[in-house]
Amino acid sequence: MSYSVMFALLLLTPLLFSLL
Repeated sequence: MSYSVMFALLLLTPLLFSLL
């Protein structure tokens, strides 16, 4: 995977957990 994809996952994962 590219670094931009991993960076996006790093930012989006906490947001997903905060919505749960």
